[in-house]
Amino acid sequence: MEPNKSDSGNIEEQERVVIKKDRSNLIIKIAGSAIFSALSYVVQWAFKPIVDAFRIPGWEMTWFDPVSIIWIMAFFIFGYEAGFLTTIIGSLLLLLTDPAAWLGPLMKFTATIPLIIVPLVVMKLRRKTLTSENLLEKKNIILSWFGSVSIRVPVMMLMNYIAIIYLLPLILPFPISPADFNLDYLGLPAVNGWFAVFITVIIANTIQTVWDIGGAYLIVKAVLKIRNIPW
Repeated sequence: MEPNKSDSGNIEEQERVVIKKDRSNLIIKIAGSAIFSALSYVVQWAFKPIVDAFRIPGWEMTWFDPVSIIWIMAFFIFGYEAGFLTTIIGSLLLLLTDPAAWLGPLMKFTATIPLIIVPLVVMKLRRKTLTSENLLEKKNIILSWFGSVSIRVPVMMLMNYIAIIYLLPLILPFPISPADFNLDYLGLPAVNGWFAVFITVIIANTIQTVWDIGGAYLIVKAVLKIRNIPW
């Protein structure tokens, strides 16, 4: 029995529509990544005085850095592919500030990636369709925050260990050791060494995750009023 030509034509037409839609979505994701990457670079300069004001005395860390908020916004709006691409491009743009200071962008990139991976896992475990609206449900955001902190903190503890032992000696013209770091900013100058490093990493990354996910959520949900965008 010969296949119905009308049915074959309909199938081919549907395939063309799907391909065209996928191509359009890809263009939107790439364009969105480019725009938000550039925006994050502008935000870095615009908010620099504020970021410096929130910098932890004696450390190269800060309690507030809006750059990654922009990266997470791209993820919330355009999907995980755009989130990864924006984070990669944004990290590379940070190198333009000081090409020799590559450690900061590397640390920023490493700290942000869990904030994209964990929400995806949350959505998969809850069997939710990957859309902006589903991700921005309060329960998903709360679960994503707790999950992101639980992954980001140990990852950054390891990264700071690697940085102090292996990477900072490549950058700094003077020797450095864990004993050079203390909790003076908490009124505990006598507390130093790895304990001080890890306590600071825990506090800083927990707070920054609040800014990153919470800030992106509020801007996308309340200010931009983004609704159901399929990824």
